[in-house]
Amino acid sequence: MEYRRYGKFRFFDYTSTWLVIVFLCGLIVVGFLTETQFYLMIWPILLLVIMVWSIYKPNNERFSISGGTIIIMRGRKKDKIDIPSEPTLIVSYADICPPLAKRMSYGNQTYMLKGRYAISILQKIPLEIAIVRLHENYTRKYTNSTVEACFDEHLYVYSFVGNQEIVDKLIANNKCQIIIPESLLSQLPINLNQINAHIDAGY
Repeated sequence: MEYRRYGKFRFFDYTSTWLVIVFLCGLIVVGFLTETQFYLMIWPILLLVIMVWSIYKPNNERFSISGGTIIIMRGRKKDKIDIPSEPTLIVSYADICPPLAKRMSYGNQTYMLKGRYAISILQKIPLEIAIVRLHENYTRKYTNSTVEACFDEHLYVYSFVGNQEIVDKLIANNKCQIIIPESLLSQLPINLNQINAHIDAGY
């Protein structure tokens, strides 16, 4: 079964960006009506395209889990990632970091996906090291984007918006360690007594 990496698309998760897009569309329309020189309109048009792309591209990504492999689909392109035999799973708040923000590494400009949680898959890593990395810079509310930024490429595997079906698949055949912020305990649909779980108190 295929899943959307960031879950079902919700228009209101991107309210601030839609407002900017509407403003830019207004500028472009006014520019055409007043016969403004085209070179002056290039920047608002370019910014408009970038902002639409920042929403479309991540929401176009899908994945499936087959055995110990994650199959990632981005348009016509497919990639495969092996799930570690003893993964560390980190539950966090869900967000999307726009592709351009990742590429340019400026700030932490993300779209928060309200009411949802994310699962980040890491290679096997000692609990103490994982906790220290997560708490760097006094972060009180970490997201899948900050988790990705905290861990080196050789440790970070993949992340996605979670649901019960996917979580069950991950923990069914893996001897995993899972880290859960205390504030997200009520959202996680698993029996914590049956797995190696660490509750991140106060987070």
